[in-house]
Amino acid sequence: MIIQTGLNDTPEKTGPALTEVVSALNAPDLIVIGPVGAPAYDQNQIRAVDAALSDASRTLGVRYISMLSLSPEFGPDHRHMTVSGHHAYAEFIESVFDG
Repeated sequence: MIIQTGLNDTPEKTGPALTEVVSALNAPDLIVIGPVGAPAYDQNQIRAVDAALSDASRTLGVRYISMLSLSPEFGPDHRHMTVSGHHAYAEFIESVFDG
């Protein structure tokens, strides 16, 4: 099972929220995917969310995939990826699973 995260929460809420969801699911082989560094958002906040998710995942014993090294194309709102950006995102995830 995959949990794909976003940027709607603060770092302070992200870790506890992930802990609550993972505990409720009790799913084997759970994978958490972090947010992409959308240009419209504060990059320090994105890194803090990524770190909170990574820490919570490690504590919970689930695999975490950070997306911060990916630089997909974003649309004019700088919040949502373009079709090309989504393809790059999918290829990145696929490479993690194949690697």
